[in-house]
Amino acid sequence: MLNFLLFVILFFIAAAVIGAAVLLFAVRRGLGRLRRAMGGSQDEKRKRASWGPAGTYGSRAAGTDGRCTVTDLRDPAVANRRIFADDEGEYVDFREVKDSK
Repeated sequence: MLNFLLFVILFFIAAAVIGAAVLLFAVRRGLGRLRRAMGGSQDEKRKRASWGPAGTYGSRAAGTDGRCTVTDLRDPAVANRRIFADDEGEYVDFREVKDSK
């Protein structure tokens, strides 16, 4: 009889530990989703705003659509450089063609 009572008590303790672990996992996952939905933690935001790719410093907001802000973290000299040199490319004359409908 005593062995059976010990087995029942150990079974309930194991069930309580497993239940607590499952509950803790679900709460942590829910809080992680909430944090990502709110835009990350304050430490992550501070790191993203401070240091950009290749160690550049600073941030420039490029635009927003109400949900997401795109931030350019490159050095302004790199971000504003010309893509094509002055001697590259070709000038094309434009003529408007009217449809006769």
